[in-house]
Order: sequence, then structure tokens, then C-alpha cells
Amino acid sequence: GGSRQSEALGMLGLWGSLISVAQAIFTESPALGRFSWDTHTALCLAGYQACLLGIYALTSRFLMSSDATLFNLSMLTSDFYSLLFAWRFLHQRFSWSYVAALLTTISGVVVYNLQPAPVAIDA
Repeated sequence: GGSRQSEALGMLGLWGSLISVAQAIFTESPALGRFSWDTHTALCLAGYQACLLGIYALTSRFLMSSDATLFNLSMLTSDFYSLLFAWRFLHQRFSWSYVAALLTTISGVVVYNLQPAPVAIDA
């Protein structure tokens, strides 16, 4: 049930974190040693890590109540906010193909949500 899913997601996060730290030490240790660390940089890094923790914790909760297809479609529609930011604040123009891709993705989310949730059949 739910506790097995929580345990699996927790172990995935734990081992993923350990592997990421090992990879960073192995591949980036010379660059990290040369980097000038100050309070501002450390706070920015801590804020970034806190945001990642929030995203991964909320993602695991979302996946326990929904499925990966809806999550992926929803993540694709989140690019809409970056488009609005670039258009409004950076005064960038975007091509029609981006609008077509966004409308296709949004229609995928709508069509997916029109169907009832799949029901697991216990054997």
C-alpha cells in the first residue's frame, strides 16, 4: 500500500542523494576547492537545495495520489510561466511553434483529465 510506496520513494531519494554527492566529489572536487565561498554564495546554494527538497517531496506526494503521466503533462505546461516571464519582463518575442506546442500539451492535459482515474484490480 501507501507505506511501501513511501519507503520506496524515500530510499530512491536517499540513494540518489548519496550517488549525486559521490559524483560531485569525484568530478567537481578541484573546481569546488578553487571556488571562493562566502555567506551570500552559501545562502544561495542552501536556498536552491531547499527548493529542490520541496520539489522532490511534493513530487513524491503527488505521485502517491496521482500518476506519472499527469505529472509529466503538468510539468510540460509549467513552461508557460517561463514564456510569460520572458515576454513580460524581458520583452522577448516567441514563435508561433511554441504556442502550437503549448496548446497541444494543454489539450493533452485536458483530454487526460476527461477520463476517470484507472482502478487497480486486485488478483
